[in-house]
Amino acid sequence: MHKRDVERFGKCDICLEIIPIENYFRIGDEITCHECSTECTILSKDQVKLTMIEASDDPDDYSGEMKFE
Repeated sequence: MHKRDVERFGKCDICLEIIPIENYFRIGDEITCHECSTECTILSKDQVKLTMIEASDDPDDYSGEMKFE
């Protein structure tokens, strides 16, 4: 078995669950933690590095203070 054929692993920043990084994933691919559904982007595969995807400013995802008049 070659080193590049071995499945690599990352760790979720939120729940610390191990995330398998399959050999067909590429740098820049987005993956989701199966435990807490946090979305991450692969920054590096040689030494696995992940970064959380920032929440978008989608107006449908409003979480601020609501005011009713």
